Amino acid sequence: MKRYVSLLVAIASSLLLMLAANVLAGTWPTTAAPAPASPASPSLLSAPLLSLQPSAIRVRQGDLFTLSLVISNVTNLGAYQATVHYSSTLMHPVTVTHPSPSFLTVSGRTAGRPPPDLGPYLTVGEYSTGSATSGRNGSGTLAYIQFWALAPGVSALSFSRDSLGQYWLPFFAAEVADPFGNRMPHFLQDATVTVVPTYRLYLPLIRR
Repeated sequence: MKRYVSLLVAIASSLLLMLAANVLAGTWPTTAAPAPASPASPSLLSAPLLSLQPSAIRVRQGDLFTLSLVISNVTNLGAYQATVHYSSTLMHPVTVTHPSPSFLTVSGRTAGRPPPDLGPYLTVGEYSTGSATSGRNGSGTLAYIQFWALAPGVSALSFSRDSLGQYWLPFFAAEVADPFGNRMPHFLQDATVTVVPTYRLYLPLIRR
């Protein structure tokens, strides 16, 4: 123990002597400026877009209609998930289907998916598995979501966003990931559905 104390005293004495010499010489020790942080990769300028298409649609009350979940400008996609919020008084989800083969099937990788949640907040997602380490590039349709128009009105279909998004919703935030599960920066584009009432035309009985 005494050896460590003597060593610390010797080091402290040396530092004090160096500091005193610098003060007398009118100079101070300097440290190199930290290197600038490397930019995030991929750049937000090239980040993919997860969207609902068409972004605006007009349907009649009682109609079945379909929106597509689309990914654009993606690189190395391995998985995704999204929760979509909508007005449950104006519309109701019926089914979620996926293209065959899935957009995620590439280089021998196969796609898997948990059952979609068709409750008041719709959640859908897919993941890919396989020996290949590279995911899918490009743009394509991930899923088709069919709704039933219940009542007249305008409903926004909005993705859940995390705390860095436009607002916070306590459900699964939309995520885009590479085959290793690393989150990827991305943009989101919501949609709007306008449900118009169905008018029935009753022709009068004409008598002669």
